[in-house]
Amino acid sequence: MLISGRGLLLCLIVMTCKLDIVLAEPDPAFLVTYIPSANIPPNMKKSYCRFPITENGMPLTTARCTTFNVDVLFLSLYADYKSDTLFLYEHLRNMVFLERNHSREDIRTWTSLQTGPSSFLTRIAFDWLSHSLYWTDPNYGWIGVMNTKSGDAHMYTIIQHDIIQRPHGITLDPHQGFLFWTDIGQTVNIWQSSMLGDEMKVLISSGLIAPYSIVADVHEQKIFWIDDGKDTIESAQYDGTGRKIIRRISHAVLFDIEVFKELVYVSDKQNKAVHVMDKNNSGTYQMIQLSDHVPHGIVMYHREAQRMVSTDYCSRLQCSHICASHKDGAMCMCREGFVLKADNKTCSDLGLFHRGLVVSNSTSICIGDVHAISVGGYSFSCIQLTTEITYFELDTTQREIIFANRSGVYYISVDHFQVKQLFRNSGTISGLGLDWIDQTIYWTEVDTGVISSVSKIKKISFTIHSGLDSPRNILVLPFERRILWVSGQYLHKIECSNLDGSDKKDVIQFSSLSKPASISFDPTNRRLYFVDLIHITSCNLDGSDVKKLFVAPNSIDSIYVYKGFLLLLYQLSQHSQSFIKSFVIDNSNLTEKITTQFQSIGRIVDMKVLDKRIQPRMKGPCDVMNGGCEHICIATGLVNRMCYCRFGFQLDTTNKTACSSNPVLNNFLLVSDWTHDMIYQLALDTNDIDVQAVDIKEILDPSGIAYDYTRRMVIWGSSTKQQIHTKSLDDFSEKVLFPSGDRYSVHPDRFAIDFSTGNIYYTAVSVNESANARGGYIGVLSVDGHHKQLVTGFQKLRAIVLHPAKGLMFWTDHGSDSHIGRAEMDGQNSIKFISSGVTWPNGLALDYSADRLYWSDGFTNRIESCNLDGSDRKVIHVDSEAHLMDIAYDNAGSLYYTAWNRLYITKLTLSQPNQTERLFEKAELGRLDALEIFTVDSQPRNALCSNNNGNCSTLCLPSTTGRTCACEDGVAVREDGRTCSNVTPRMLFQEDYTVTEVKPSKERTTPLPDNSNNEEAIDEDDESDEDLCEEGMSNILCEKFNICCNIA
Repeated sequence: MLISGRGLLLCLIVMTCKLDIVLAEPDPAFLVTYIPSANIPPNMKKSYCRFPITENGMPLTTARCTTFNVDVLFLSLYADYKSDTLFLYEHLRNMVFLERNHSREDIRTWTSLQTGPSSFLTRIAFDWLSHSLYWTDPNYGWIGVMNTKSGDAHMYTIIQHDIIQRPHGITLDPHQGFLFWTDIGQTVNIWQSSMLGDEMKVLISSGLIAPYSIVADVHEQKIFWIDDGKDTIESAQYDGTGRKIIRRISHAVLFDIEVFKELVYVSDKQNKAVHVMDKNNSGTYQMIQLSDHVPHGIVMYHREAQRMVSTDYCSRLQCSHICASHKDGAMCMCREGFVLKADNKTCSDLGLFHRGLVVSNSTSICIGDVHAISVGGYSFSCIQLTTEITYFELDTTQREIIFANRSGVYYISVDHFQVKQLFRNSGTISGLGLDWIDQTIYWTEVDTGVISSVSKIKKISFTIHSGLDSPRNILVLPFERRILWVSGQYLHKIECSNLDGSDKKDVIQFSSLSKPASISFDPTNRRLYFVDLIHITSCNLDGSDVKKLFVAPNSIDSIYVYKGFLLLLYQLSQHSQSFIKSFVIDNSNLTEKITTQFQSIGRIVDMKVLDKRIQPRMKGPCDVMNGGCEHICIATGLVNRMCYCRFGFQLDTTNKTACSSNPVLNNFLLVSDWTHDMIYQLALDTNDIDVQAVDIKEILDPSGIAYDYTRRMVIWGSSTKQQIHTKSLDDFSEKVLFPSGDRYSVHPDRFAIDFSTGNIYYTAVSVNESANARGGYIGVLSVDGHHKQLVTGFQKLRAIVLHPAKGLMFWTDHGSDSHIGRAEMDGQNSIKFISSGVTWPNGLALDYSADRLYWSDGFTNRIESCNLDGSDRKVIHVDSEAHLMDIAYDNAGSLYYTAWNRLYITKLTLSQPNQTERLFEKAELGRLDALEIFTVDSQPRNALCSNNNGNCSTLCLPSTTGRTCACEDGVAVREDGRTCSNVTPRMLFQEDYTVTEVKPSKERTTPLPDNSNNEEAIDEDDESDEDLCEEGMSNILCEKFNICCNIA
C-alpha cells in the first residue's frame, strides 16, 4: 500500500524543531495556533506562538513563535503544565502530536501520539490527573480517549458512538469527573457525561446553531462555549442552568475558546484576531490583532489553569490499559477490542479487528484499521481463500464475512478463518445483500432475472422476483424493509420493492441514467448514493432530488457509505492495482479526503466496514416518526428518548410530545430572529418575560414583519423564498400572499400597513447581487392580492413607514447612495429626503402626535430624528459598536430597537435618552432584526380611503391632496378615475390575476401641502357614489364597500 507520508512527517518535524525566536519568552503564556496567509514566505509561516500575559491573564502583543519548514496545520491544542508538555492536533496528517519540554527549546522533542482523527473541527482535551487524552471526530461520529503514558498508539477506546452524530467541542473537569461535549447533528445539543462516557444527560438543547468549541471553568464550575452560527460567546452552570450570553461579535468566524481567571479568550478567523473579554460581561474587552496569520486553537499555559490533587488515584489503581478520572477518584477502561475483567483493572481480548476496513480481491479478504478511511499508511492482514470472490457482505454482530462467487454463497468467521458453504446456485450471482435483523441473505442473478433469499438460520431459500431484466447490485435496507437493485441490459433503471417482493416500483427510470452500478445508503441523511458510469449520484429514497456530486477520471467499480464518509473504489486502466478514494459527506455534498493505492493486494472487487454499531438490532428511539416528538427528539440511550420544544413553545404536560405557543393579542413586540428562522411575540404589559413563538410551519430567512391587528394577522417576508406570507392568530391559517421573486426577481424586506385600507406597503430588494443593480422598488399589496409598484430604481431598500393622513411615506436605502426618501403614498413626488450623515439607515419609526421621524443607522450607531420636512434634525441616542437595526415607537414616549451586537431589545425613554432598559435578554434568542410594536392604534387614517375604499374599485392610495385610485400592475384605470379596466361584475375582486410590468405613475409637479386631516379634499372630491352604480354591479359594491345602489 501507498504510505501517505506519516513516517516522513515525523522525521521532518523532529529535524526541523529549531525555533524562530522572535522575543524573549516569559512563562506562563497564552498559546495560539495559526494558519498563515497565502502570501507568507515558507520560512515565516508560524505554526503557533506563545504570548506573555499580565498577572490577570491579558496577553501582551509581542510573541515567541515556532515555525517549521514543512506545512503543518495545528487546529486544536491542550497543555499539561506540570510535565511541560503540549498536545496538538495536526489536520493535514490527521495526527495528534506530543511536544515534550515545551518551554525548553534546547531539548524540545516531538512524538506522534495518535493517528486517525479526521475532521477540520476535531477538538482535543487532556485530563491532567489521569494523563488521558480525549478527542472528538465529527466524521466518524465518536469520542475517543487514549492513555498518553503508554507510548502505544493502539491504547485507545471509543467511549461515545451510539446516540451522538457529529461531536465537535470537548472539555472536562477531572475533579468532578465530568466530560462535556457539543453535538451538531440533526439536533444540536450540549452534553454532560462521566469521563467513561456513561451517565449522559443533555444540558442545553435549544437556541444552539454551531457550538464548535467548549471549555470548562473548573474553579467556578461553569462551561463556556462559542456558537459560530449565532456569533455568540455563552456560559452556563455545570447542570445547564444560569445560561447567559457574554457577548455577540458580528462579522466574525469564531473557532476556539479558552477561560482563565476572570477572562474569556476567543479566536476569530475572519478578523485574524483573538477577542479577550470579562467572563461576567462586566465591560472588559480587547481585540488582539494578529496581522497576517489566522488564529485557530488557543490554550492557557499556566499552573493555576490545572489544579492538582494530593492523591494520584490512577497510580494507586494500576489500570492495565486506560485510567479515567471519576467523581469517586478513578476507574479503569480497556482499549478497543478488549473488555474489563471482574477485577475492574485488567482486560481480556475480544478478537482482532474490533473495527476495520475490509477489502477483497478475487481470492483474498483483507482487513485493516478503520482509520485507513481517513489516513493512509496502514497495513492490512489478508486471508487467502481457495474459492473465487465476486461480492461480500459483513454480519458485524456475528463477526462473519459472507461472500459469493458466480455460483455459490459462503461465510467465514473473522476470528477463526474457517470457510463454510451456505448454498450453491445455478444462476450467475450479480449482487449480494444482508438483512442483519432477520439474518437473511439476498442475491440477484443477472442471467436468470431472479432475486432470491435464504435464511442463515433456517437455510430455507425463496424466490422474491422473477422475470427481471438483468438484475444486479442489490442493496438491502432492513429497517425500511426494502430492497433496491439495478436492472436493464440496455435501458437501465433502479427499482425497489418490499423484502417479500410486494410494492415493486421504479426509483429512477432509464431516462435519468447512463449506466448505474453500485448502490449504498446513508442512514443519517437518508440518502441513496449510486454509481452512474463515472458519476457519483445521490437522491432521496423515493428517487427525488437527484444530484450528481462527483465525476471520476475512470469508471467506478463500487461505492460504500460509512458514518460520515463515502468510499469510492476504482482502477486505473494501465494498472492492476486498485484505489480507494474517501470523501466526507456534508449535507449530501462531498469533500475529498484521501486516496489510497493498494499495491500489494491487487485488483479489489469489493469493500465494506466491520463495525457492529452500524448494524443495530433495532432502530434508535428517535429514528421512527421523530420518536413521536413534535419538535425535538433526543435519544438518551439505545431505547429511551426525551421530547423537547423549540424556544418559544411549551411541551404538553400530559402527553409530553406535543408543542404549542400562546399567541399574545395586545401590547406586544413582534421580532424576527434571523439566526433561528423564527418570529417571536414579546408581551409588554405583564411581568411574565417568557417569549412566545408565532407557530409557523416553516420560515426561511425572515426579513420584515408587520401585524394587522384588525385581522389578527402576522405578515412576514422570506428573503430565501422571495415571498410575502401571512399567518392568522385566530384560525392559525397560513398562505402566500404574493410571490415577489417569481414576478420581479426581488425579495421583500420591510413592511408597513395603511390601516385606512388594510393595504400593505413593502420595500423590495433585487436578487441581483451586482453593486449597481437597481431593481428594487416600493410596492403596495392589498389583502386580496392586488399588487402595484409605486417607486422604482432602488439599490438596497430597507425600512418603510407611512403617514396616511398626510399621504406620505418614508423609506431608507443603504446602498452606495444611502439616503432616507420621501414620497406620496401613491408613489408621486419621490425625493431623497435626507442624504448626508447616513450610511446604513436600517430602521424607521414615526411619532404621529409630534410629527417626528426617527431612524437608526447601523454604521454610525446613532438614533436620530427630524420633522417631517427634514428640519430640526437631532441625535437622540448613541450605542457604540451595537450595529443598530430596526426601531419602533410605542406612542407613549419610548423607542425600542434591535442591534446585531446586542443580546436583547433595548427600550429608550425619549425624555431620558441616556437611560436604557434591556428587555427579553434571553440566551436562546439569535440575531434580532425586524421589529414591530402593537400597543394602541394611533395611526391617523386617510379620511377618503378609509371611507368605502375611497370609492376605488381596487387600490385606494392616500396622497397629499386626497387619494388616488390605482390598479394592479398592467391594468389601466377607466375614464371615471376610480374603476380598473379588469373589473367586471363577474370578476370583481377575483384573486387570480395577471401581472405585467408597467412604469409607475408620472410624477406630480404640485407642492406637498400640509393636509393632515384632508377636510378640504373630502369636500372637493366628494363625487356621488351613484357613478359606480352600473347595471349588474350593485350587489358586489354593496357587499364589498357598503356602496348600495338603488337601481330599478
